[in-house]
Amino acid sequence: MALKAKSTSSQPDERTPLVAGRSRTSSTASSTSESQSLLSAEAISQDASQAPVPWFRILIPRFSLRSSHKTGTDEEQQPQPDAPSKFSKAFVLRVVTVLIIGNLIANADASLVLATHPTIASEFNDLEDSAWLFTAFTLAGCATQSIFAELSDIYGRQALLVVAYFTLALGCFVVGIGSSMGQVILGRVVSGSGGAGMGVLSMLLVTDLVPLRDIAAWQAGMNLLATLGRSLGGPVGGWLADTIGWRWSFLGQAPIFLLTLVLSVILIPSHIGRRNRTVEVPPTLAADSLPEQSGTSQQQSKLSLLARVDWTGSVLLSLVILTLLLPIEVGGTKIPWTHPLMFILLGSSVLLAGLFSINESRWARHPVFPISLLTDQTVVLSYLIAGSQTAAQLGLMYSVPLYFQITQGVSNTAAGAYLFPGVAGNAIGGILSGIIIKKTGQYKTTMILGALASSIAYLVLLVRWHGHTNAWEALFILPGGFGLGMVASATFISVQAAVSRSTKAAATSGMYLMMSIGMIIGLAGVGAVVTEVMTTSLASRLAEMGLDENTRQEIVRKAASTVDYIRHTDPTISKEIVAAYVKGLSYGHALSLGLSVFALLASFVPGICIIATTIHQHFTDMAGEGRRMDPRWPNGARAAISFTMDNLGEAQDVNKGVWPADQPVGNHFSVRENLPRMLDMLDKHGIKATYFAESWSLDVYPQVIKELQTRGHEVAWHGFQHEVWSSLSQADEELNFKKSWAKASEAGIQYKGFRPPGGSINDRTYGLFQQYGIKYVSPLDKGASKVRGVTVLPFDWREVDAFYYMEKFASIRKNYGESEAPLSPRAFRDHLLAEMKSLVEAGGYMSILFHPFLQTSEEKFAVLEEVLGYLSKQKGIWCAPCEQVEEWLADHPESMKTEK
Repeated sequence: MALKAKSTSSQPDERTPLVAGRSRTSSTASSTSESQSLLSAEAISQDASQAPVPWFRILIPRFSLRSSHKTGTDEEQQPQPDAPSKFSKAFVLRVVTVLIIGNLIANADASLVLATHPTIASEFNDLEDSAWLFTAFTLAGCATQSIFAELSDIYGRQALLVVAYFTLALGCFVVGIGSSMGQVILGRVVSGSGGAGMGVLSMLLVTDLVPLRDIAAWQAGMNLLATLGRSLGGPVGGWLADTIGWRWSFLGQAPIFLLTLVLSVILIPSHIGRRNRTVEVPPTLAADSLPEQSGTSQQQSKLSLLARVDWTGSVLLSLVILTLLLPIEVGGTKIPWTHPLMFILLGSSVLLAGLFSINESRWARHPVFPISLLTDQTVVLSYLIAGSQTAAQLGLMYSVPLYFQITQGVSNTAAGAYLFPGVAGNAIGGILSGIIIKKTGQYKTTMILGALASSIAYLVLLVRWHGHTNAWEALFILPGGFGLGMVASATFISVQAAVSRSTKAAATSGMYLMMSIGMIIGLAGVGAVVTEVMTTSLASRLAEMGLDENTRQEIVRKAASTVDYIRHTDPTISKEIVAAYVKGLSYGHALSLGLSVFALLASFVPGICIIATTIHQHFTDMAGEGRRMDPRWPNGARAAISFTMDNLGEAQDVNKGVWPADQPVGNHFSVRENLPRMLDMLDKHGIKATYFAESWSLDVYPQVIKELQTRGHEVAWHGFQHEVWSSLSQADEELNFKKSWAKASEAGIQYKGFRPPGGSINDRTYGLFQQYGIKYVSPLDKGASKVRGVTVLPFDWREVDAFYYMEKFASIRKNYGESEAPLSPRAFRDHLLAEMKSLVEAGGYMSILFHPFLQTSEEKFAVLEEVLGYLSKQKGIWCAPCEQVEEWLADHPESMKTEK
């Protein structure tokens, strides 16, 4: 039975409450205001993102609440992050300036502590615990940085960056006034929490604003100024320690971090970085009841949003890190390796890791770290390489000031200056890596060169640094820093190119976590090796001198407690202490060499991609630049365009529980009236479309499905009942596939394509695509591409009718530079025609999206008619369903080649 179109000028009285009140011929604003469904808390909060932010709103964003008792699509409910190409260079520079100031001071703090840790610990007669000044900082960062990343996806980068800067300021103040080693370490714990947040948020902000191919170059620029901080931190901190005392080097940082806090509020928009977060409202909370319940409702919204945070996963991850790394730090020094506590801690880390894995894969709806990331060989290798190289270099940087203070008795200022070649090399390596990646897209080569350079540096130190080191020989540490600079940039880009946008924050957080763990392993490992070898060697040397055991133990204890003891003891004993320390430091260099060689070998594993297409085929397309497809479409066409439709009937409303219980399903106005008219128009112009329909609708509207197929249109998958895909757990995804394929099998349909409700897709879904035979996916993205063997045929908000017609798209329109008020159908038409003309000139792919339930006026149907007429008549356009585009690309892989 063929579907017949009905006029939209009249509407029967039996319309459901869901559509009653819609004006089919009224103004656009009226029709769109009645078409809203569940409202994204992110979209609401973004409406005021450009307004001045009061101090009490810094940590808690604004929310509004509306009834979900409407019809709509989750695509319209899920505002996506701003495309990087939408930010001007001037704007990016302002944001990066704020980050540079904070990172410059934070890096100065790092080298400052490296240069003065012997002095700080010696003041409390606790030199053997000096490594805790680094370890406490890093452990705290490892335990908290995932929370910063997760919350920044909800509240935006700005709010969490403010928290990070405040925490850094507080920590520096606590260190500066500390009256014991314990209090100083506590201050370092507080600082570490803020430092980790600042670090991961800085990386995320750069990826939010900058195209992937340019990230390495921007990071190189930031790294250059960070190097200035590291270069100044050691000498300036040492000079302050030699003159007015080390405390002022920390107290002086606090007001600078507070200044960056203020600049962050002024210069960084609060909405940057917010992701898909939908606050669902019970249908009983009608819109007209909001004035009486607005306060309570807003509080419920905030609680609902916070409830989405994976607090359990965050706590478990923190406990895994602490129980794993604490034994590394205290083993052999504070507690014997054979002590039962060591086995308890290590066993607990294994148990907690198992619980964390189960939580992330099965229970968490928004995992703090999706376990599926660890199934990607590129991600795992990049993490291991970055962590190993960081451990190697941090171990060296810990050793350098100690080496020169022990062997040459230099001041704190001079000891800090000896770190300069290392930090300079790091800057040079980062800049060179950025240039190589930007120009060639290759990052495997930079990993290999970086790890090789570092390995050579550590080998030379083993051969040459034996206590009589010339000033020029201090340059031997330069290749070590150079190697880390190259490896850090390359591995970061490698991870970004391997993951989807939905897991970018988690993957970036994981990279920062692995580098932080590398810091702890390097610092704790080298510190433990140096102390163990030094004390053992010194005890042996003193025994050879004929000293009794009590005297030997006292000398060893003092030598391990303060560097000043070397200058005040007997010259003969001092010589033996120096020799013992040199031997211990040599073993530390050997450990760094082993770690760097491991990174070098891992760089050769095939899992790391070596060509630019990996970057181009996924992430630079999202930025809207860096790649175009070679436009070799059928019949010499320059542009391939798919006309698509979404949402069949009332599937979403039934799923959300907002479909009236007394209203039968299978008679939705959009299917009954609008769709037949749209199909007739498509037939008139000879255009075949792709309809992304929910599987639930297959047996609710079997005749509609049959009619679509009879007319030659493709029926593709849109979830089982329009579940917001990015919010599903792994178990929910698998169940959705299973139920949908069962329905499709009954209906005789074999899905080839999928458009995720909400626009975003989870990284782990690609594995299910392969299992169920999905050939292409159509998410919110830019530029057709290939990801893990699946063709990506994306859509853009500006080619979606809802972007123009629906009020809830106000914040997204604003981000695109449009009016917050709904736009006219004419604006939609003008944009589509201009984009199609531009695409014909440039070549490429575009997906146009119309929703039947939004075609509620004659003006909108007139726009559809004009767009279809242009598609059918314009030379240079190949208009085809998504499945045909995918088949063409599969048969003509040259169409996926990249252009520089």
